[in-house]
Amino acid sequence: MANLHVAIIVLFGYTGQLFCASSHTNDTAVLPARVLQHWDFSIYQVSQLAKVYLNSIYDQPMLCGSAVNPFLFAEVPALLNTMSIRKKIVVMLPCAQCPFRNFVIRVPEI
Repeated sequence: MANLHVAIIVLFGYTGQLFCASSHTNDTAVLPARVLQHWDFSIYQVSQLAKVYLNSIYDQPMLCGSAVNPFLFAEVPALLNTMSIRKKIVVMLPCAQCPFRNFVIRVPEI
C-alpha cells in the first residue's frame, strides 16, 4: 500500500486564497475591508504574511471610509456623530493654541 500524504487546505479571510495548513499558525485578525464594507469586527483566520502586513498598518490611517463605503456613515450613527465633531474641531483649530495643532490639521478629512 502506498503512503498517502493528505494536505489540509485552509481558506484565509484576508486574501481569500487557499493555503496549505503548514503556512499558517492559526493567526487571526480583524479585516479592514470587512469593517469598512459591513461594520464587521469579527476575527478571521489569516496567513502569516497577511498577519504581518495587517500588524504593520494597524495604527496608520490608510483607508478612507467614505470613499470605500459612502453609506457607512448613514448606517452607523456613531460615525456620523464623529464626523460632525471632527468638522467642528477643524473649524476651531485656527484659534487654538495647542502643541499638537499641526498634527491634527494633517489628519485626512473624512
